[in-house]
Amino acid sequence: MASVYITLSILMLIPTYFIIKKLTSSEDDYYRFGGIIASCAFMSFHFYTHHAEKIPFLNISTVGNDAMYYSSIIFGFISGFVGWAAHHEN
Repeated sequence: MASVYITLSILMLIPTYFIIKKLTSSEDDYYRFGGIIASCAFMSFHFYTHHAEKIPFLNISTVGNDAMYYSSIIFGFISGFVGWAAHHEN
């Protein structure tokens, strides 16, 4: 299950980048705010997975699975970096 979680998380970084980039490059302040909220939502998903030791919406436990436990915190930080890079890239 860890390999599926890691693979899906890596594959979701690419559309996440383009979604946040499109929203934050808009002239409308509400779209920019939506881009920031989207970035926070993607980070929160991984941080919740790390803290609660289960994958949200699927109720798959990560207790005893060190690869999923530590990869969730790493993907939380990577998601934050993706949001930052999408917002600050010209």
